[in-house]
Amino acid sequence: MKITGYTLSLFLAAGANAGYTCNYVPTEDVVDHSKSAIDVSKVTDLVVADDKAGALTYYTSQTARSSDSKTLENTAKKDWAASGAPDDIYQNYVSILGADFLDSYNKDSIQCTGAFAGKSAGMCATAAKKNVMCTTLAYGLYEVAKSGGPEGTEKNWDEGFAFWNGLFEEELDGVGLGKYAGGAIQDSRDGNFETSNKMTSCNGFKNGQGQSKDQKNTQIGTIAQGLVATFSQAVLKYSAEMVADDTEEGKRDAKWAEGYTYFRCAAGLFDSDFAAYVETEFSPLTNEFPTGQEMYCKLATKMHETTDLGFGVNLKDLGTSSFGATQNIASDCNLEGELGGDSSSNSSGGGSSGGGSSGSSSDDSGSSSLTAAVATGASLTGAAVAYLI
Repeated sequence: MKITGYTLSLFLAAGANAGYTCNYVPTEDVVDHSKSAIDVSKVTDLVVADDKAGALTYYTSQTARSSDSKTLENTAKKDWAASGAPDDIYQNYVSILGADFLDSYNKDSIQCTGAFAGKSAGMCATAAKKNVMCTTLAYGLYEVAKSGGPEGTEKNWDEGFAFWNGLFEEELDGVGLGKYAGGAIQDSRDGNFETSNKMTSCNGFKNGQGQSKDQKNTQIGTIAQGLVATFSQAVLKYSAEMVADDTEEGKRDAKWAEGYTYFRCAAGLFDSDFAAYVETEFSPLTNEFPTGQEMYCKLATKMHETTDLGFGVNLKDLGTSSFGATQNIASDCNLEGELGGDSSSNSSGGGSSGGGSSGSSSDDSGSSSLTAAVATGASLTGAAVAYLI
């Protein structure tokens, strides 16, 4: 592989940021794409300040990226098929959440209108903050899907990393490396549950880089595997915490919104039956707040009964015993036998079936034919040596 001044500068930048948790080094210039994380941070700050009009204006018409057309609104509205990407994953999301599942949710939650009319300010604000991260994550999935398709390029693969990861070269506008993006959510859940699902996804990016389209599609399965595990953990964490005795009354709705919105982040990657169940039973847009643990335990029981949550992930892989709110999940919800049941027959794929994952780290700021594979990534030093040989 040819070494360019750009690539060498990224090796040096990565080495200077040793705390950065995914050591993938793009070979194409995708710094501009990573600035989507700045847009997420801007909308988040405006939402937190209760500036609904400002947040909506930024979402629809402003961006930190080089082109004025690269707004979060246009990111949310991306038509995968029309842009030359295989859209199996996208259609999986549509089958669970409906058409326009990103943009309408963003606008309604930012304004606390439409589907969020009558909901608490905490619920609306939390849904808005989290779903703009889901928006850039979805775009990352679009990019890697396109890279693995007939019209895709290697740059699409690097762009997918940039949208999943956020900034990777230097901190800008107060946004740190890897923050305000899907990978940051994975960092947080890995910190909660003592797992390494972000590294699973990171390894997927690394092991698909510069490879054939078949290998890229295999590694999309690895990326998805890490995401399914992360967002399964989020469903359990927040459905448990929203009814916990030590959760402040004013924060219960916010936790519900956080858990449900994070479910939506990966809805098209989950087993389709499981995803449809969660959408029906967990959505705060169609359900009343539970009186106790019944909602949490319904979700836990469904996970327990679903041997493949998507891409081979199983309840036993989630590290529930390492996190306070879920450490007694079996006794709290009367789950019999081994968590997740018999997962020995796990198949791969998302949307209707789904490889397991689990290590540690934190800070949130239809069926696919993909084959899931847990890949072992090289260290930064190893990667640098590989590129320089």
